Amino acid sequence: MLYKIMATTHAGSIIEKAVRRRNVSISSLSRKMNVNRRTLYNWFNKETLPSKIIGQIGKTIKYDFSSDFSNTSAYPDLKFIESDPSTISESKISESQGYQYWMIKYIELLEKYNVLLVKKI
Repeated sequence: MLYKIMATTHAGSIIEKAVRRRNVSISSLSRKMNVNRRTLYNWFNKETLPSKIIGQIGKTIKYDFSSDFSNTSAYPDLKFIESDPSTISESKISESQGYQYWMIKYIELLEKYNVLLVKKI
């Protein structure tokens, strides 16, 4: 069953602040959740969101939203395991490895392109 979070505060802005505090890029979050970046931005602009979406974001960024919303006992999807500071550094490491992967791919393609250019001359 989907519950909407009825909070006196803006649910989307609370989620956006948590994502920014965790230093998670919107692109990586959208990839991990299999949603479009635009969808995430739309969620950030909404005043209320289903608890299932908030819980899903919380699990993805490893953040417990239950303290940010009142009446969390009615919204079990918000509960998440306790925050672990080591997970932040792990996510930064995996992101940096992603950048290195694409950098290496780019260099390999440039080298192949240069070989083709030399053969034409």
